[in-house]
Amino acid sequence: MSKSRGRTNVDVQMEEQATSPTDKIVAVPAAAPQTARVRLGATSPRIRIGPLPVEAIRFRGEAAAAAAVRAERWLRDLVVAAEARGAGGATRTRRKLAARGRRLTRGTAPDVWAALYQAADRLGLPGPFEIHETRGSPDPAIHLVREPILLEVRLRLLALLDEASTVAAMGRKLGHYLAHGAGSGDGVLGTVIHTALEHPGVPEPAVKVAARLSMARAI
Repeated sequence: MSKSRGRTNVDVQMEEQATSPTDKIVAVPAAAPQTARVRLGATSPRIRIGPLPVEAIRFRGEAAAAAAVRAERWLRDLVVAAEARGAGGATRTRRKLAARGRRLTRGTAPDVWAALYQAADRLGLPGPFEIHETRGSPDPAIHLVREPILLEVRLRLLALLDEASTVAAMGRKLGHYLAHGAGSGDGVLGTVIHTALEHPGVPEPAVKVAARLSMARAI
């Protein structure tokens, strides 16, 4: 690699990208020096990492935890019902989501939408999307809706985050869609563990099994 006045070609390229008037998607040099820095902001280069190999990066313990939920006697009927329902309740899920909060538009929450588009672009998700501000525990059934991709947010929480952290938060939500959506074999189990953990009267052994899968899905 040639150098010019102590600066490498990579240094020059990074500076050009950082000061470019248009937002570009660039590849990270394989041998980038440790001193190279990528600045966050509207004019910074964006790194596309998607589409993600979901199964390759999934937590290994999730499959065993999912199998335990399917084998739990008290949860078995819930699993059968969830699998029969599948992603067929998309309209019902969207209505419930709307009843629990309010839909955020690009006009009412431009910063949230900007962060979502950055995260979606990096993960290779074209949308369309819907963002809802809600209260209470997130409903895992939203991930079973193939289109539009539904997201639940807490604006009070997002208000505490800077730009990079907000993009990361949106990326995490999209990650749940990729890992536990309609295309995942165990995606429907999200509604099962939600029922087990949120409703009283569920036997303790079933709660513990559901809690283990909930933790595994969060990793």
